[in-house]
Amino acid sequence: MHMKYILGLLLFFPLLIFGQLSDDFSDGDFTNNPAWTGDEEQFIVNVNRQLQLQSTGEGLSYLSTPAEFEDGTLEWQIWVRLNFSPSDNNNARIYLTADQPDLKQPLNGYFLKLGESGSNDAIELYRQSGTVEFLISRGADGFVATAFAIRIKVIRTEEGQWSVYADAAGGQEFLLQSVAEESYWQAYNTVGMICKYTSSNATRFYFDDVYAGPPLIDNEPPALSTLEVLGLTQLAVNFTEMVDQSTAETTSNYFSDQGLGSPEEAFRNPGKKSQVILTFPQPFEEGKLYNLTVQGVKDLAGNVMNMASLPFSYYRVKAFDVLINEIMADPDPPVALPNYEYLELYNRTGYPLQLTDWVLSFGTSKKLFPAYTLQPGAHLMLTSFEAEQSFASYGDVLAFSSFSLANSGSTLVLRNASGEIIHAVNYLDTWYRDGVKKNGGWSLELIDADNPCGEAGNWRASNAPEGGTPGKVNSVKGSNPDAGMPEILKVSITGPTSIQVFFTETMDSLSLINISRYQADQGLGQPQSLQLMPPFYRSVGLNFSIPFA
Repeated sequence: MHMKYILGLLLFFPLLIFGQLSDDFSDGDFTNNPAWTGDEEQFIVNVNRQLQLQSTGEGLSYLSTPAEFEDGTLEWQIWVRLNFSPSDNNNARIYLTADQPDLKQPLNGYFLKLGESGSNDAIELYRQSGTVEFLISRGADGFVATAFAIRIKVIRTEEGQWSVYADAAGGQEFLLQSVAEESYWQAYNTVGMICKYTSSNATRFYFDDVYAGPPLIDNEPPALSTLEVLGLTQLAVNFTEMVDQSTAETTSNYFSDQGLGSPEEAFRNPGKKSQVILTFPQPFEEGKLYNLTVQGVKDLAGNVMNMASLPFSYYRVKAFDVLINEIMADPDPPVALPNYEYLELYNRTGYPLQLTDWVLSFGTSKKLFPAYTLQPGAHLMLTSFEAEQSFASYGDVLAFSSFSLANSGSTLVLRNASGEIIHAVNYLDTWYRDGVKKNGGWSLELIDADNPCGEAGNWRASNAPEGGTPGKVNSVKGSNPDAGMPEILKVSITGPTSIQVFFTETMDSLSLINISRYQADQGLGQPQSLQLMPPFYRSVGLNFSIPFA
């Protein structure tokens, strides 16, 4: 992760310019340029080039670094992620300035506190004098009440006004959290962070993109990020930062091929100023792939974007368009992959599919997807926040605060934003077909994506030397068509006018729902109504108008 804003040669020589500090840990080291000191043995720079707490047990760990401040308006920025719900016993303090490097001792300075008792945790700004703390301002209640990854910006004017901003998504779209006047001020010479934690959270603090100094200057243009189809004529264009309203709403700055041309209306989202909603005069054709080209849009600092294009399509997702493609339910003992559980999804269509507000359920857990577009033929890993950094090098990852799979006998159900079942799997450890691999360290892989209902006959243990294939083609991929015809397994009477018909395999719900396909003898005729039995559709309930004799 890297800061978008730069000032002169600050990014390359963070301590060589008086009055400025910047560190994005991209060198993989926190002991030089600049040197962070304190509980060094309890921190690492992880594979994502983030500073991470790496401790054990219950404790209080800190790092700090020198920082000299000039007169005038000052700015601080930091990206912070706490992979747990904060509390009085598990929280972080970000020292904006302090008069000594040992943050565990009584000191004078200013800090942000992230975490408190109850469920209304907010970003709080304090002044500390010795061991006494004075609350200066408090942000929105509940903003940091659950696990979060946010970016914080603090501005202090020479006149003593403090303004605290934050972006809940960790980007640069800052919203004001609090503002207050505080006349007392002393610019000390230390910046740092301190983590208070119990044993379960001893590795769940992350920090990045630390800046302290004069207000940052934005010299980088905005870029096109993602596209979201909102309806038959509407398209949401997402940029990497907030954009200027005038250029963002200039319709001639947008052009689509396939005869669409420019939109008739462009409207910057007032609640998300990095997003522009386009309305075209004619509807999109389902299944047609379009390319939108964008140019001339400026950010709030006046930087003009480079011309860019992205594909989009209007496509109504159907069952089995996205598959649960790989299951790592028991990663321990690991073979050569990170020791974390994961699932892999696969887009088997030729269209980019929006997974926003999709839900994956297993057991009592339901995981709501954030905004995300899964490209044609692409894979997506689902795992925990804790495991996200470990899988980042394997491909795209969506992470959740927790992600725990049963080793065997669990039902996984993937639903789209409308609640329709896209794919479901009820896996067992017998599917490994290997007595050794089922004991841990190996994933289950789907063999033939064109046979998504193949169940046990279409899954087996991975053959990859690493133990699995997260983010890439399955090692067991091959042709494995369903050549057998489904049969009726049994029929059970469930009431005086109702029966339930069981089949030997998972059925197509669209064929099951056709009531004309069912006929009973002895004068019963066709059923009056029926009930499908999701998520696997291995049976159907039929209701007749005449009681059984």
